[in-house]
Amino acid sequence: MLGLKDPETGLIALRLGELHGDEGNFGAADSMLVVAQTIYGSVVPPDPGAVAEVFTQRAQIAKELGSFDLADSVYVQSLVFARMVDPVDSGTLSLTLNNYGEMLRSRGRLDEAEAPVREALALRRRIFGVDSGR
Repeated sequence: MLGLKDPETGLIALRLGELHGDEGNFGAADSMLVVAQTIYGSVVPPDPGAVAEVFTQRAQIAKELGSFDLADSVYVQSLVFARMVDPVDSGTLSLTLNNYGEMLRSRGRLDEAEAPVREALALRRRIFGVDSGR
């Protein structure tokens, strides 16, 4: 299939998936995010930030579709890649941790939700400073 190893095609699929998600068309969004995930997973070496972004978007779509087990699994996969990216250069890790914690909280898993949210906050403080106002 044309472009299956092209990171730019992966980016286009990611953006189209985001657009479908913004429109509330979560089935189409998930389909495009699967394409993006496949492309980014086949690029050698993979761009961990791009892979983490795709996984995070896919987890959010799964959550919107009510597929909470899938969302949980995909967030965990996203965190693996997000941890490969320098948190000072990218907000990917803190965003993913925060979203994962929120998903856990929304499912009533409060004990599990606290750790990722606290880690996200600590990263933001490290990036911007405790009293930066950001």
